[in-house]
Amino acid sequence: MSSFSSSSPAPWYLNRSSIVSVDIRDGVTSIGSYAFQFLNALTNVGIAASVRWIGNSAFRDCSLLPSVAVPDGVIVLGAGAFSYCSSSTSISFPSSLTSIGSSPFTGCYRLESLEVHPSNPRYESRDDVLFDKEKHSLVRCALAKAGNYSLPSDISSIGFSSFSGCRNLISVFIPDTVTSIEGGAFDGCFGLK
Repeated sequence: MSSFSSSSPAPWYLNRSSIVSVDIRDGVTSIGSYAFQFLNALTNVGIAASVRWIGNSAFRDCSLLPSVAVPDGVIVLGAGAFSYCSSSTSISFPSSLTSIGSSPFTGCYRLESLEVHPSNPRYESRDDVLFDKEKHSLVRCALAKAGNYSLPSDISSIGFSSFSGCRNLISVFIPDTVTSIEGGAFDGCFGLK
């Protein structure tokens, strides 16, 4: 599938308010950047096992999408791929995933769980927090309900927009092992004291 841009959207963009379901059929190997952005009526996405790459902002601002299941076989998840999917409460990742771009779920304010297949060699989820084991970095937090959180001592960085939109977060304990905190890490954490 071709990639698109904000200034040159996909041909179906004009029908974005009436598309409720997207079915990526077998044989498609990539979902282009910005392919399904702003489909504000979308409630169901089916992604074939042949897909290996999901582009930047591919499903950005699909505000009614309730959950995301990235199928086994996907290797790359682009930056902001599911950002601002404000109704999504759960996202699951396959064992095949080897690369996640920055801010993949920024603005997913209702996100409550992040599930990673246990055999994934690079990523893991602990207490609904997504970690990059290779970079010793926190990728994304899904603490929609939590008030307080202590980061584990085996990480050295907090990635870009990691806690973005965790509105109920009151406190975070950051261990001495953390040497860098990237931009927007606590953006939208209005309850953080």
